[in-house]
Amino acid sequence: MPHDSGTTPPEKTNALTNYLAGPKFFGSFYKMAALISIALIVGYGINQINKKSAAVTFFSQTGKDRIELPDGSIVTLNAGAEINYPKTFSKNTRLVRFSGEGHFRVHKDTALPFIIRTEKLSIRVLEASLLVKANQNSPEIEVIVESGKVALYLGSDRRKEKTVFTNEKAVFDKALRKINITETTDPHFPAR
Repeated sequence: MPHDSGTTPPEKTNALTNYLAGPKFFGSFYKMAALISIALIVGYGINQINKKSAAVTFFSQTGKDRIELPDGSIVTLNAGAEINYPKTFSKNTRLVRFSGEGHFRVHKDTALPFIIRTEKLSIRVLEASLLVKANQNSPEIEVIVESGKVALYLGSDRRKEKTVFTNEKAVFDKALRKINITETTDPHFPAR
């Protein structure tokens, strides 16, 4: 039988080499890269949302606790007062939830109103220094304006908003749902 010297024996290849060199690998590689990219983007988005929505709640046991809010506003809490605010304010408003008694020195930002939400009353502030007494077991909520002006309204309904100016005191009767505004005569104001 004649010997064929012109042909070479086939090279031995393994399955991994064939897979890595073939079109199946590159198709799978791009799919996997796309999935990893999507997972990273979604994870980043969730992390950003959590950072913005994370809230801080502070309860003052001893009183005279001084809190600096993310916008630079200062709140001094008396004993039993509680404040809840986001770590980062939204682009539309600076909203805090408050109960108890505390003094607010609100940083001026005319484009971004500062809202103090109590159990029944909302206090909208552009720039002011004020005392809020919003104890849950009290029949009234008091707002005393040391400087500046604020607007008061029930819940989130601004249709019957009332404005309170420097050296005025507003008393909201929870049962009657009425706001009465007078000049302040408290010699100890401001209580900080």
